[in-house]
Amino acid sequence: MSLMSFPTLSTLSRTLHEMRNALDKAYGDEWNTPTTTTFWAPRVNIRETGEEIEISADLPGVKKEDLSVGIENNMLVLRGNRQSEAEAKEGVFHRVEKIHGSFERSFSLPAGLVRDKISASLKDGVLWVRIPKAEEAKPKVVLVQVED
Repeated sequence: MSLMSFPTLSTLSRTLHEMRNALDKAYGDEWNTPTTTTFWAPRVNIRETGEEIEISADLPGVKKEDLSVGIENNMLVLRGNRQSEAEAKEGVFHRVEKIHGSFERSFSLPAGLVRDKISASLKDGVLWVRIPKAEEAKPKVVLVQVED
């Protein structure tokens, strides 16, 4: 059983990040304004146990009300938005490096999961999504008696 990532968005995000770094090196911070919004993709870990699939996503600064977790066409979809600090505070920012804006990550769901028992929690900037396995998909151990 495996969970496959939807690679296009993370590849695009990396390319945009590299372009931003090149512009920083060439022109300094003058080209970049505090209101720059970026499409970004949070980093995730996917772990499988005998009981469940567990996904953790780094979402520092993302509020629960700005987050959506759901299933669409056999895909687990994480969507959300991180607000810009530059828009919320007074004063002048001299450097804006924290990425903000919309994000989306999608993962193919394998067979053998109980989709109506998915749970999600957001704690300390980490989203935890747990998808239990159906009983028939859990590993079985069969003990065989060894005779003399």
